[in-house]
Amino acid sequence: MIKAILLGAFFLTVALDEFLALGLLIVTGLSAKNAFLYVLLLAVLCHKVLERTDEGFQFPQTHILFLLLMAYASLTIFFMHFVIGQTSGFGLFGHIASLKGHLVDFYLLFIVFLYGAVTTTSAIRLVKFILAVMSVMILVTLVDVLGMPSLGLVGEGAYGRLEGPVGGPNSYGVFFAVFIPVLIVSAMGFRNTPLRILYFMGAVAAVALLIQTGSRGGMAGLIGGLILTAWWLRGGYDLKKCLTWTLVIGGVFAIVATTTVMLSDNVYEIVQQRIERSTSGGIEEVSAGRTWIWGLGLNYMLARPWMLITGAGWGTFWNNIGMGPHSAYLNFFFSLGIIGLALFLGLIYNILSATRRVFFSESAGHEERVVLASMTLAWFVMIIAMATGTTFKVWTFLWPLTGLGFRIAYPHLKVAAEQRYKDTVESYRKAFPMMSQPKVKM
Repeated sequence: MIKAILLGAFFLTVALDEFLALGLLIVTGLSAKNAFLYVLLLAVLCHKVLERTDEGFQFPQTHILFLLLMAYASLTIFFMHFVIGQTSGFGLFGHIASLKGHLVDFYLLFIVFLYGAVTTTSAIRLVKFILAVMSVMILVTLVDVLGMPSLGLVGEGAYGRLEGPVGGPNSYGVFFAVFIPVLIVSAMGFRNTPLRILYFMGAVAAVALLIQTGSRGGMAGLIGGLILTAWWLRGGYDLKKCLTWTLVIGGVFAIVATTTVMLSDNVYEIVQQRIERSTSGGIEEVSAGRTWIWGLGLNYMLARPWMLITGAGWGTFWNNIGMGPHSAYLNFFFSLGIIGLALFLGLIYNILSATRRVFFSESAGHEERVVLASMTLAWFVMIIAMATGTTFKVWTFLWPLTGLGFRIAYPHLKVAAEQRYKDTVESYRKAFPMMSQPKVKM
């Protein structure tokens, strides 16, 4: 119970800091959320050392892939600074900070919530709390946008698009795109009426805000994520019921989106500008110059074929090309080569495949399947969005959800593994009856 309360307090601290830009510091250079994270990590490690359980090492493949990815990125930093002396404009501590903020911290968030939530029940309660916090933060953002009252948190960026503490328009767009389907599935799946109302309100507010970001990547992620999830989990839901609810909810969201556009001249101009950019001009204009940037990056690599295997080193795209990669996949490929990209894609597949196995498990309960479906939706939205974007603060919220999803999945995967072991032993005994007989002492 105490651990669950601490994890909930930690997530609330993170959400408040990210959304309200509080800048909570313990001392210079150490934020409150990082200090909280390290304390929780220490508590989890102490618990693992002191408590004797039969659980063993949970999800070894996921840990190994994550650790290999971090190790290889660290190796490229070492190579750049101490072997070839080409640091791509970074000091050593700058490179370490980049690796920590964009990879290591995500792994720590994952393991803290995976091992911090001791039981399935506490994990489900934490998921409900996290989604409630997200709904409130989304509603607070909408209140600020409407000026009722104005909190000074968000503002207008290029072309009047929404931006604020979470990042630019695309970062906000991807955040809303990730949590819209998650909140809808949770509102339909969980049985707590007040929470269901809060989740649905958060989802409706997120739709209105997504329109104001003008993020085509967010919209593509939302639509593509829904399609991929429907395919990935096919056969695990009532298709006719799902289509009916999709039409109903889609109609509600269409009304919300249309009302948002019609009530604000600024939003109307944003939508008009994004439609014009998406339907006129060449491929470079339609992609907002992304294809040109991707071409520069790939041509740079082709001129140095060894980069296709090893990459140029962690965080080197901007310095070598002169601008951001605008694609997480290209960023990993350019920085870490096919080695790093394969590890990253392998990690994603490992997460999705483990989730899918439990979703179809006969032992999984209703609320457990709701959490796993929500997590799958969030990941597929990110898979699409990462094609045209790189750094999104949504990772800070997605990895805790993933850790809790894995906490829920573990007991079912453990039972399945034990059953496979028993079946293998039984098959062996049937195939080799003489070898499996106990020896008789003479």
